[in-house]
Amino acid sequence: MALPSNAQANEQGQKLKFFSPYPTDGADGVNVFTQDISDRKVYVFPPYHLIPATLAFLLEQKADATIVVPDFTPRLFWYGIVNNAEGQDSLQPGKGKTDLSG
Repeated sequence: MALPSNAQANEQGQKLKFFSPYPTDGADGVNVFTQDISDRKVYVFPPYHLIPATLAFLLEQKADATIVVPDFTPRLFWYGIVNNAEGQDSLQPGKGKTDLSG
């Protein structure tokens, strides 16, 4: 069985769990917003229109999360939330940039 395009494997070749918006073979569940992810490490790359809801959900769940979001100019309201997240390890500059300054 081929893995869905958004599924990855860890260093040991084990499939990583993922949530899908619809029933999918190999998915850990449907609709992450209905799940308890408070005890999980998660990697999320939400669609643009779901970034605010995803941030609110991750903060509510106190999830150990890495979130990938676009770097828009001018900055959108949620950028400050991402930039000031508790326990933040790092932000990566966008394509063609060497730092995160505006």
